[in-house]
Amino acid sequence: MFRTPTRCFRTSVRFGRLHRWAVARRPCPGGRRERTEPGRIAAPGLGSPRDTNPTGTAATAGSVAALIANGTYIPATPKSVQASYDLSPFQTLLLRQDQDSLVATFETDLQPSGKLTAFGDAMLWKTDSFTQFIPIVTSVTVPAGAPYNPLTTAFPQVQVGYTPYPHQFYDTAEGTRVTAGLRGDLWGWNWETAYVYSQSLLTQRQTNLIYKPNLPRAIAGGYDANGNPTAGGKYSVVAPGFSENNGLVLQPALDPFARASGAVPGSLANLFGTEVINAGSRLASIDAKVAGAPFSLPVGKFRVAVGASFRRESLSGQTDPNGLNTGPTAQRWIGGTFADPFSGSRHISAAFAEFRAPLTSPSMELPGVHAFDLIGAARAERYSDAGGSVVPKVGFRWQPVNPQVTVRGTYAKSFTAPTLFALNGPTDTRLVGPGVVQSVFGIAGDQINGEDGNNPKLEPSKAKSYSLGFAISPQALPGLNATVDFSDIRQLHSQKSTQSEGHGSRGKPDRKLAQAREDNAAAGEEAGHGADCVQRKSADDEACNDRGVSAQHEKRNDREDGADHENKKRGCSG
Repeated sequence: MFRTPTRCFRTSVRFGRLHRWAVARRPCPGGRRERTEPGRIAAPGLGSPRDTNPTGTAATAGSVAALIANGTYIPATPKSVQASYDLSPFQTLLLRQDQDSLVATFETDLQPSGKLTAFGDAMLWKTDSFTQFIPIVTSVTVPAGAPYNPLTTAFPQVQVGYTPYPHQFYDTAEGTRVTAGLRGDLWGWNWETAYVYSQSLLTQRQTNLIYKPNLPRAIAGGYDANGNPTAGGKYSVVAPGFSENNGLVLQPALDPFARASGAVPGSLANLFGTEVINAGSRLASIDAKVAGAPFSLPVGKFRVAVGASFRRESLSGQTDPNGLNTGPTAQRWIGGTFADPFSGSRHISAAFAEFRAPLTSPSMELPGVHAFDLIGAARAERYSDAGGSVVPKVGFRWQPVNPQVTVRGTYAKSFTAPTLFALNGPTDTRLVGPGVVQSVFGIAGDQINGEDGNNPKLEPSKAKSYSLGFAISPQALPGLNATVDFSDIRQLHSQKSTQSEGHGSRGKPDRKLAQAREDNAAAGEEAGHGADCVQRKSADDEACNDRGVSAQHEKRNDREDGADHENKKRGCSG
């Protein structure tokens, strides 16, 4: 993690690098099994049924029972298979990460008096991450006559996978952010304006996925070494390059029953491939604010601050052709992520105003009201895709006797628009299992097609919040400062969907694209925007708020209580 202050007195440049390594899960007891069939497991030490049985057109066993009787398989239950399977070589608990960043900041006075200052910063970063899951396993029915089928009939529910090829995720995230601005003092007022541009790009490679069209071809065989059609032939024709547009090539047939040690050399070619996913977000914004004291009250200065901002956010993503959710090449990766290309953009304009008015002061010597300030603010925002809102905030600061005890309280409303990903992100269709169907619809033993993903009809979320607290700084105990605060946030209108049919729980295919969104979303809004806040957002704000694949991304969030303080805070955190 890197924390580099954006605000500096002169130019600074930083380089950073961080390495984090993967950690494997605790191994399960027993040895590892590479190939299983529900209810049966290959006998220990057996590389493949072909080692002890005639197969293909020469097969003699008429049933699995016959294979159990001759010792090829032994009876098993899912629990016993699980107990004998060691996950530790495959599954990781933590991401392996390699993080690099370069940050440069500058600030310079354009006038000798210091009343006009130019400032800015630039950041480049790159994160490579890796995580790994158990190998992809899929169920197939091996047809009768396939070269390695030990039965005279079709062999159903054969679980096919390859343990040396675990499901791996390689993510490369790259980002850029540039800020440039001016600040100064004019006629007793301080002002500031700045422009921010940022982008975040993610490329994800999922390796060792099974190319679905080639799996039945590889198993079927039916050709000799010269490519001649032959019943029970131990060669297959498959599509090269994980595309159906490149013709067919000849290669050794796949033995779906073999353990890793018994795999037929050359049979895995054109079967295991890599899906590539690209996602990106961009943000451009400009804001301005001014703060000062337009007049004085009998007990002190009446301070105000006003500001405005405008920004454009965009988000897009796409898989490779075999990872599309619909179309002629859809869902060809077994174990991959399925999504159609998506994109979205919007404009957001905002304005805020706030004040702080002292109503009493120590010089008035009022009993029980040593000092009392009234604070108020309002913020208006307009989203091109989600409407707008005006939210208020009121508060007070009260010192009953002296500065040793301060009581404060606020009431505020907030408005949060749906993220660009929630409105425009991808959808995927999948089979919803009987458990979900029964719990949602009350129908037992049935399955339905479900759809997961975005909902363009999501509505904004609104909330009310209340806070009350006090601070004690006793003069008798120098250095002691104690605070107690209570807050109550009430969600008035959650971001609910108006499309209920066909939506199941978000499944594994969506999870990784959602991760891509969390690490690259330019559109993420912080929940509960305050009324007295102008934010300078970067394209990876949402990533910094979440744990994400690349949670090291930088976030810039400027806040200024112009009515109370004329100092400015700038944060740059990773």
